[in-house]
Amino acid sequence: MQCNYKSKYKYKNKMKVSNLIIQKILTDNHFSNELAIELGIQQQSVLGLARRNSNKLTLYQAVLFYRAKGFKDEEIFEDLPSKED
Repeated sequence: MQCNYKSKYKYKNKMKVSNLIIQKILTDNHFSNELAIELGIQQQSVLGLARRNSNKLTLYQAVLFYRAKGFKDEEIFEDLPSKED
């Protein structure tokens, strides 16, 4: 009996960044440029990731960048329950 747990859990619990972060990336040139530098990619690539709402925007380095810019976890991730719940 083969256990194929990878495919079973492949898409479970994938986080997406919120629309607030997406809009900040798409509208704030300085913010998207700094994020690109932080991730070591081109700014156009960051804009493409934002248009697709890519999971790469949830990389650890990116989340640290958002937090350093003053965003809370509830603002960074979509559908993340607030701590008051």
